Amino acid sequence: QLEQKGNVELGIQKEGSWPSSRLGAVSSLDSTRRGPGLLTPRATRVIDADYHNELCAVLFNHSEADFTVKLGDCIAQMIVQVIATPEVTEVEGLNATARREGGFVSNGV
Repeated sequence: QLEQKGNVELGIQKEGSWPSSRLGAVSSLDSTRRGPGLLTPRATRVIDADYHNELCAVLFNHSEADFTVKLGDCIAQMIVQVIATPEVTEVEGLNATARREGGFVSNGV
């Protein structure tokens, strides 16, 4: 099966630097999946604080059919988040907690 990856320019560019209390990212939209094989990665692309080039989204085409992104297609979103920096305290150990059978991330089913 043919696998193609491409950067799609979004037509927007960030000016200036992010404050240290902010994080900018480009994330895929679930609605981008159109037809068999086309999808965006689940990973979010973090925008460096001093990045000044055009923003891009990554698309993967896992089918043999060509796919064209047209002007106006909604393929990604830019997210700006506030970064919380809590105080961290080092401890010798943790309090015991009740655990279900099944191990890490088990829902008990």
